[in-house]
Amino acid sequence: MGSKPEHALHGIIALLYRIGRQMPVITLLWLAIPICSGLLVLPLLTSQKHMIDSVVVKVTGGNGLPDIRSLWLPLSLFLGTMLLQAAAASLRKVTDEVLQHRAAGLIQHEIHMAAASASLENFEQAAFHDRLHRAQSAAGQDLIGMLRSGVDAIQRLSSFVGMVILVAQAHWILSVILFAINGTAFYYRMKIELAVRRQDKQLTTDGRRSDYWFQQLTDAGTLKELKLFGSAPYLIEQWSRRTLEQRRRRFAMRREENKLGTWITLLHIAGAFGCLAAMMQFMQQGQMTAGLIVIVFQAVFQSQGVMLSLSWPVSKLIMQSGKAKDLVEFLNDQAPIMRPERSANYEAIPGDLKEIRFDNVTFGYPNREHVVLDEVTVSIRAGEAIALVGDNGSGKTTFLKLLLGFYEPCQGSVSWNGVHLSSMDGQLGEIWQRTSSVFQDHERYPFTLRDNVTLGDLTRRLDDEEILRLLKACGLEDLIHKPDRGLDTPLGQVVEGGRELSGGQWQRLAIARAMYRQSELVVLDEPTAAIDPASEIEIFEQFHRLRQGKTAIFVSHRLGWARFADRILVLDQGRLIEDGNHEQLLAKGGKYASLFHDQAQWYQESRSI
Repeated sequence: MGSKPEHALHGIIALLYRIGRQMPVITLLWLAIPICSGLLVLPLLTSQKHMIDSVVVKVTGGNGLPDIRSLWLPLSLFLGTMLLQAAAASLRKVTDEVLQHRAAGLIQHEIHMAAASASLENFEQAAFHDRLHRAQSAAGQDLIGMLRSGVDAIQRLSSFVGMVILVAQAHWILSVILFAINGTAFYYRMKIELAVRRQDKQLTTDGRRSDYWFQQLTDAGTLKELKLFGSAPYLIEQWSRRTLEQRRRRFAMRREENKLGTWITLLHIAGAFGCLAAMMQFMQQGQMTAGLIVIVFQAVFQSQGVMLSLSWPVSKLIMQSGKAKDLVEFLNDQAPIMRPERSANYEAIPGDLKEIRFDNVTFGYPNREHVVLDEVTVSIRAGEAIALVGDNGSGKTTFLKLLLGFYEPCQGSVSWNGVHLSSMDGQLGEIWQRTSSVFQDHERYPFTLRDNVTLGDLTRRLDDEEILRLLKACGLEDLIHKPDRGLDTPLGQVVEGGRELSGGQWQRLAIARAMYRQSELVVLDEPTAAIDPASEIEIFEQFHRLRQGKTAIFVSHRLGWARFADRILVLDQGRLIEDGNHEQLLAKGGKYASLFHDQAQWYQESRSI
C-alpha cells in the first residue's frame, strides 16, 4: 500500500492529538461513542444465542415452545441493546457535528494567528505561500472529511473486534479463520482502493484540460476565431483524445477492481464454509450449541461487509494524512512566533520616541540577487516630518518596512532610542503600538463607518466626537450628513445595503483611521495615490494640522508634499544620496531638483502652510 499504515496515518493522529488537547471532553466522547456503538454487536448477538438455545432445548426436549417468561433476560438484553444502538447513533451525530465545527474553527483560528504573526520575509518566499495554502485547504472541508472518515473507521473496526471476540467464545480456531480471511481481503481491498484514489487524483488534472477544450468549443467568443482559422477540428481532436484516454484508464481500473472483488467474495465464501465445517465438527463433539453456530455464522457473513466498508474511510484517511501532516507541521513551526518568550537579551525602548536611526543598513529580499537598500545611514528625530522620495524601485517602501521591524537588515542595524530592533527578540508589538500608518495597499474593511475608524486603535475608549472631527478633517463630511445611519452606515458591497466608496474616499478613511490612533509616529506610504492632484495639497494641510507634532514619515511620487517637510531623504537605487529641506535640495541641483522641476507644473499654485 505504499507506506506502512501507522506511518501513513501519522498526520491524522497528530492532528487529532492537537484537537484533543484543546477540546479533551468532546474529543473523548467523539472517540468513545463509536467504539461503544461498534462493540454493542457483542450483547446483540449474545442475546440472540441465548434465545435460540432456549427454544432448541425446549423443542428437542419435547416440551414445545418455551414460555415467554423464560426468555425475558435475553429478550431484555436484545431490546436494550437495540435502544442503546439507536441512542448511540443519535448521540454520535451530535458529537460529530459539534467536534467538526469546533475543530474547524479552532484550526482555522490557529492558521490565521500563525499567518498574522509570521514575518513579512516569509511572505516573500514561495515555499511559505505553498505551506500556508496547503494548511488553509486542510483546515476547511478536508478537516471535516477527515473527522467523518475517522469516526466511521473507528466504529467499523470496533464492530469487527466485537465479532472476533464473539467468535472466539466458540473456539479460538474460528477467530483465527475470521481474522485471516478478513485481514487478507482488507489488505487487497485497500490496495485497489488506494490505487483508485490516486488515479482519480491524477485524472483530475487531465480532466481540467479536457474541460478547457470543451469550454473553448462551446464558447461564442472563441468559436469566431476557430471558424476563421479553421482550427475547430484540432480542438475537437484534442478533447476526444484526452477524454477517451481518461475513460480507458478508468475502465481498466474498474476491471481490476471488479476482478479483485470477485476473488474477495470467493475468499469469504470459502472462509464461511471452512468455519461451518469446523463448527459441525465441534458440535459433534458437544462443544457448540445451535445458538452459538447461528451467531458465529452470522458474524462471519457480517464481518465481510464491515471489513470491506472499512477500507473506504481508511483509504481516504491515508490519502488525506499528508494534508494533515502538512497542517500540523505548519502550526508547530509557527508556534514560537505566535507565542514568543522574552529572552535574557530582550531590550525595551526607554521613554518617549526621541530618535530612529539607520546605521549602515543593507537589505535584499530573499531569492533576489540585487540589494534594495545599500549602506543607508540616517537619523530621524522626534517631531520631524520626513519626506521619502525617489524613482520607482529606489527602496522607499522597503525603508519603511525595515523601520517598523517587518524585516531585519542583512547588514547594519535599525534602532529606536538606541535600542536595536534585532535585540527586541520578536517583541515588536511595542514599536507597533507607538505607530500608525497608511499604506498604498490599505484595507477596505466591510464594516461600519465608525468601525473603519476605530480599527486604528481598539484599546482606545470609543469617542464619536473625535471620530466625527477626524472624518471632517479628512474631507468626508458627505458620509456623515447623508440620510443614512451616520456612523453606523455599513461600507462596501459585502454587507447587504452597504455603501460603496470611491478610491479617494477609502484612502481618506484610511488616513482618518491612522490619525485616530494616539501614536508617536505616523507612516504614510503613497497615501494620496487615489486622490487627484488638486485635492492632494488640501489633504496634506489637514494631515499637517492633525499630526500635532508627531513624527511623520511619508512617501509620495508627487513632490507637492515634500515641499513642506522638515527634511527630504532622496533614495536612488537603494542608496541615500541627498538629505535636506526643499530649498536646500533645490539649490543643490541634484536628483531632487530634477524630480521636482519635472512635476513643477502640477504645483505652481500650491498654497503655503
